Amino acid sequence: MIEKFIKNKENLTNSVVEFFSKPEFWKVTIGNAPKYFVHIKNGNVHNFGLSKFCAFNDITVENYISKHRYETNGGTTQKHLVKISTQNWIKRTEINNVIREEFDNWILSFHPYYNLENASFTLLKDTKHIRFKKIKICVQLRLRSLIVKLIILLYVMLMLTKCSIKLHHLRFELLLAYQLKHLLTY
Repeated sequence: MIEKFIKNKENLTNSVVEFFSKPEFWKVTIGNAPKYFVHIKNGNVHNFGLSKFCAFNDITVENYISKHRYETNGGTTQKHLVKISTQNWIKRTEINNVIREEFDNWILSFHPYYNLENASFTLLKDTKHIRFKKIKICVQLRLRSLIVKLIILLYVMLMLTKCSIKLHHLRFELLLAYQLKHLLTY
């Protein structure tokens, strides 16, 4: 099992970037009550990764969900990350206010009932010499925003033509409303 784990801070950084670059999988990947996270600052963006995921080397979120999620327990991965990062886990209440606020905003955006006091972190501070994988998170977030605006526009257009709406159009409206709600929960 250990042979599948990261070997150094660069591997760890790349795992965090991979995790953070897939917002559509955040909720399903972290489950109900995750406790350990890795933090890096990628340019001006604070990135967070689930520790159990980040312990694996050269893995995608999709591959983790489908094959590796239950291969190891959290204790094994937490110990390995302490060894690689050369620091112990830090409680949420003890981290920098900016990082705490960024984390709170991030996790509550897709997990609104998360108990923030459960979180602990390893903070990778010296990442300037590490080459980050290029990610398209800004594009993904813009695309999500564009899709939401398109759904709203379609809904408004349907409302304007409400006089001619038949039963199947009403079903379409309900489907659009459901899709909008689903999109906003991820």
